[in-house]
Amino acid sequence: MSALRVLDFGSVSPVMSLAIWHGVADAMGAADDPVMTLSNPDAPFICVGFHQDVAQEVDEAWCAAQRMPVIRREAGGGAVLLDAPHLFVHFIYPRRLANGRAATLYPRFIAPLVETYRTLGVAARYRALNDIHVDDRKIGGSAIAAIGEAVVFA
Repeated sequence: MSALRVLDFGSVSPVMSLAIWHGVADAMGAADDPVMTLSNPDAPFICVGFHQDVAQEVDEAWCAAQRMPVIRREAGGGAVLLDAPHLFVHFIYPRRLANGRAATLYPRFIAPLVETYRTLGVAARYRALNDIHVDDRKIGGSAIAAIGEAVVFA
């Protein structure tokens, strides 16, 4: 079993909140240990999934008027508004330790998050394919991306 390195960056800019896990994944080598990064953005922003058309998903005029940054991530999923209360947890694994289809990886990576919520007294549960729910309401979403030699669970 590999050691898991945990890097807690605390409150960072919206750009840095994405750059951290992109950078760690890009720098990861095939023999490296997995890394978990933690951060939260210090300002609100719109985060757009890798495969999305920004013009169809985001009201760009409103974002410009609000000075709301729109930033694309290298992971899939939908556009979301993110701000300071959101804790970003990213598991970054070398491909040798995280091979397989996304449908098989999501339960594996979501399980420790659900267990953490339960330990804190939150009645969280995994909802396929890639969400965490409490009382049938979504409290967390996730995405998986392959970047260089790494697989990222965001």
